Amino acid sequence: MQRRNNMTTPILVLDAGHGYNTAGKRTIDGAMGVVREWSMNDSVVRKIIDMLSDYDVKVYRTDDTTGNSDISLTQRVKRCNSYNPHLFVSIHHNAGGGTGTEVFWHTKGTSEDKRVANILAPKLASMCGLRNRGVKQKQLGVLTCKATAILVEGGFMDHKGDYELITSDHGQKLYAKAVAEVIVEYLGLEKKVTNPTAPIVTEPKSFKCGDYGAYVITTDDLNIRKERNHKSAIMGTIPKGTKVKVEYILGVNNSKSEPFWGSVYTQYGNGFINLKYTKPIE
Repeated sequence: MQRRNNMTTPILVLDAGHGYNTAGKRTIDGAMGVVREWSMNDSVVRKIIDMLSDYDVKVYRTDDTTGNSDISLTQRVKRCNSYNPHLFVSIHHNAGGGTGTEVFWHTKGTSEDKRVANILAPKLASMCGLRNRGVKQKQLGVLTCKATAILVEGGFMDHKGDYELITSDHGQKLYAKAVAEVIVEYLGLEKKVTNPTAPIVTEPKSFKCGDYGAYVITTDDLNIRKERNHKSAIMGTIPKGTKVKVEYILGVNNSKSEPFWGSVYTQYGNGFINLKYTKPIE
């Protein structure tokens, strides 16, 4: 499946296999103690969802997200079909005296089921650093949903080496990353388009008679006058682009109207500059 530009938002259904209290679904007793399979399945599913959060995709789950109950396979299939998804992925961890990862598709599955499984199997094993047990077919009830569907088995809960990886946050992230990358590839997911924040438009700062302690930048070479008028004696010149502190802003002849003059202290003594040739610093 390759997403087209006019396709509706892809729908993904994830399934954390079993429930927290499902009998027998536990690891050996290792450094992390005995870990319930559902807890690991749930952790991987949540990580997948988090990794897909920036993508334009609708994600649903078929399991009880609290883990309190083990939703029946029939109910999981019904839930899945109710969402009419493009892809269904069931997350599990293995047991039974082996090592490595494997991916299942139904014995009566479709070529799309097989294709997704074949994409994921080598990626998952390589990313997790475990043996690739390959792609297998099996009559698994949860895979009878209408969507393209696969069931993924992480490492073995009863293998010491696999245990160290699958019970760790790092190992679960690797598992999730492999699955998430294949989901993105298969569904042709695109990053969400976000509207850039509109720039905040503010009115340019202006001068006001009576202001004091303002800083300005000279926009031209500016004469320092002894009095507040352009005919007054020149005391010196401030180069263009100079930052200047204005002690006080005054109008001409004590008026409050422009042109405004700024009182400045300089090496030439106390003088005035015409603020028409400056701009305020915000």
